[in-house]
Amino acid sequence: MSHSLIDTIFNCMNLAARIGVVVYLIKKYIVPKISSSIIYQKESLKILEQQHRELKGQVTDIEKQIKDQEQLYFDLQAKFVLWQVALEKEQQEYDRACKEYEQKLAYQLERKQQHTERRALIKNELPAILKKVKKDLQDLTKKDPRIGKRYMQNLLDYAVGK
Repeated sequence: MSHSLIDTIFNCMNLAARIGVVVYLIKKYIVPKISSSIIYQKESLKILEQQHRELKGQVTDIEKQIKDQEQLYFDLQAKFVLWQVALEKEQQEYDRACKEYEQKLAYQLERKQQHTERRALIKNELPAILKKVKKDLQDLTKKDPRIGKRYMQNLLDYAVGK
């Protein structure tokens, strides 16, 4: 029995030494690696959280810029519609003024043509009319000399009255 007790004690010491070596090796090699891995993971998590906050800020800025651009687009679209309406109104006013001017020119051209036609008619027809009136007056004064005297008197009265 004494052999077995000594074996048991040595076995326990051997087990304790092995456990001590394993604990020593775990503390020396595994725990620092796990600890540094945990620290690395914590730092990575902090960096990722910081990047997440920055990205959220950028997303907020981009959304604000999008809203600003949309507002600018709607403002420009409204201005474009107003400009287009004003341009159409101006074009209509210009067309109306052109039409009035064309009508005025057509009216003046028509009056000028009528005047020219009357002058041409008078120029062409007046000598013949005067010749006929002169002949009729001569015939009339030959038939009745009193009409000739009255005609001469009216001419003199008209010339003096001026």
